Amino acid sequence: MKKKFTGLLAFLAVIALFSAGILAGGCDGSSSSDSSATDYSKASNWMYKQDETAHKADMFYVYPTVTVKGEYAPVEDAVHRAAAQKIFARHGAQFFDCANVYAPYYRQATFESQFNGEVGGIEGLLKYYRTTQGWKDIQAALDYYFKNCNSGRPVIFAGHSQGAGLIKLIFEDYMKKHPEYLSRVVAAYALGFSFTPEWFEANPHLTSAGIHFAEGETDTGAIISWNTEGPGAKRNVMLEADSYVINPLNWKTDDTYAEASLNLGGMVAKKTNPGVYSVVEGVCDAQINTARHSLVVSEEYTVDSEYAIEYFRVFGDKSLHAYFDGDLFYKNIGVNAAKRIDEFCRKNNVQE
Repeated sequence: MKKKFTGLLAFLAVIALFSAGILAGGCDGSSSSDSSATDYSKASNWMYKQDETAHKADMFYVYPTVTVKGEYAPVEDAVHRAAAQKIFARHGAQFFDCANVYAPYYRQATFESQFNGEVGGIEGLLKYYRTTQGWKDIQAALDYYFKNCNSGRPVIFAGHSQGAGLIKLIFEDYMKKHPEYLSRVVAAYALGFSFTPEWFEANPHLTSAGIHFAEGETDTGAIISWNTEGPGAKRNVMLEADSYVINPLNWKTDDTYAEASLNLGGMVAKKTNPGVYSVVEGVCDAQINTARHSLVVSEEYTVDSEYAIEYFRVFGDKSLHAYFDGDLFYKNIGVNAAKRIDEFCRKNNVQE
């Protein structure tokens, strides 16, 4: 346990050195194609890879889009890596307390390549992801992880935006080829993407293995997602009709209001000190809009608050997609993951 704690402190110390914005605007990415996947037997191609297992479950993390220009972000690019590390500190570090963490660098699609006017909608985006170097890399990272690192332990998947889209492909495609791994799935936190009843119907290899959308606080084999926005939103490009949604403050799927006191801590920065993030208790409320199938946060806690929480209008008129799907509920996600792991281990008699 001491080794794990020391490693975490060292990792977070590195993260603290980067004070630039999250998006790696200085990295132009690449327009060349490379038919071979990244080599994940090399430790340098992992952003974080647990050296010594300290928990009875693992977490496999896929970071969101952090590079702006070009076709894809080269794995070895220092600016890309720095941006990925920064967002991991906001979206992945909460899992250190309950899981052994594995987070590969990958040749992700850039912001520019995803929004070039030709992709078109969620399904179009997923089809595009299937053609990318990043999807090739994620599959290679999974192959290496399951063969060399997992040792049969329960596993959580976590990702946001592009990361969530790739997790969706993991369940659609990779798990169809490797159904033997489905019995190890505790949960998948695939935030900022949509999962519908039609999607589950189209993937019977998942439903037959008990994979379902989350129904409460501790069910396992559960896919967990929400799309966050402000009240009165009219447009959200990440939100499909009839999407499933769960409220991360009360873990209910109805419109029961969850007051801010239920928020154990969001990862936010003050408007007066942007770029400097800390965990703040009670940072926002949340309520499901059952008509839109979205998660709504009151404006008094977002755009009208003291924190740098802004709508990102590329995704919608009141979309909080730009990292806030995970940021605002940082501690609740980590605490919930621990509960789901405990329940999975209890049901499956998994020992330490």
